[in-house]
Amino acid sequence: MEFARYKVIGRRRYRDHAPGDIFEARFDAAIERAVYRKDIQILEVIRPELPEGSYRLPRGWPSPANATAHREAPEGASLSSKEGS
Repeated sequence: MEFARYKVIGRRRYRDHAPGDIFEARFDAAIERAVYRKDIQILEVIRPELPEGSYRLPRGWPSPANATAHREAPEGASLSSKEGS
């Protein structure tokens, strides 16, 4: 579900917010009707994301540079067998 920042632009309170208040809420059917009635206005849609490189892997996990490096499987790790081929 998307979140957004809204402004109360009507003359009445909306969900305990006075005219002129700015608030954040999930987009739902009630919000959609209020926007249509022009009781509130969408100022900004909020889509939370993690910027690339802004996170850390748990201790012991390979670093991102090493995680994508091509590696050969150890001897005997293959599912295909040399016997019977």
